[in-house]
Amino acid sequence: MGRKRRTEIQWDASGLVLDIDRFSTHDGPGLRCTVFLKGCPLHCIWCHSPESIGPRPRVLFHLARCVQCGACVAACPHGAQSLGENLERRIDWSRCDHCALCALRCVSQALIISGRRMSVAEIVHTIEPYALFFEHSGGGVTISGGEVTAQPRFALNLLKAFKSRGISTAIETCGFARWRVLSALARCADLVLYDLKQMDREDHRRYTGVGNELILENLGRLARQGVAIQVRVPVMPGYNDSEENIHRTVEYATAVGVRAIAFLPCNPSAGSKYQAMGESFDVRLTPPSKERLAQFAAIASHAGLSAQIEW
Repeated sequence: MGRKRRTEIQWDASGLVLDIDRFSTHDGPGLRCTVFLKGCPLHCIWCHSPESIGPRPRVLFHLARCVQCGACVAACPHGAQSLGENLERRIDWSRCDHCALCALRCVSQALIISGRRMSVAEIVHTIEPYALFFEHSGGGVTISGGEVTAQPRFALNLLKAFKSRGISTAIETCGFARWRVLSALARCADLVLYDLKQMDREDHRRYTGVGNELILENLGRLARQGVAIQVRVPVMPGYNDSEENIHRTVEYATAVGVRAIAFLPCNPSAGSKYQAMGESFDVRLTPPSKERLAQFAAIASHAGLSAQIEW
């Protein structure tokens, strides 16, 4: 008797998951569940999910929840946690290796661990009960991040698993990835949500840490392959909201054959996340008005794109 053929889907493949949003209406059409993966090659100065950038779990500390019980101090093997004479809580982040022993002992959830390992089977089991909502709303599952291409094997198995269940899929990507990886994921998804943050090469490098040459090249290659794409522009006032940048974005999208674009207001609440990570956040963002986003949508519509605002 010959050996059993190995199933194409590796149900036991695991990855580091930041969160699962079970009722999302902003990550593709219809009602969706969005799986946020850890890891991102960009370091956008305005990032509203800084805890998603690193490829490993990390501890976050929310001071307002702390009840000064001292359990974390006793649990930490590195002396990173301390409780002063006046019950003043401190964390020496230089000593913290994010082992999460403190978070496991924290009864008030002042200390939490961002990122947990899950298998393909676990995630499908978690999301599959929502399939009826997907069917009636035209929705499905979106694999986002962080960056979906940061965990390609895991993401590919997730996409295949949901496809085997008849569930529509989408990926959201910054586009800064090897073509072989991005192409494989895009071919297995029904829709690619493709972020374009800044068209000027030097500004893109200044604000995100990398140039945009590979991002633009990959977008063109995907479009030429006939992949369903929606370009998404997260609008950051003072950084990429000039009409020049919007016109250049629209012109490039139409030139490579993209048919759809969406404009998203920035999320101004990132500061508390940086504080929870023991880091500073000096970027001050005020979301653009609906009227301003409507102007951008009108520019895109005039150029022949299907434009929408995701407010």
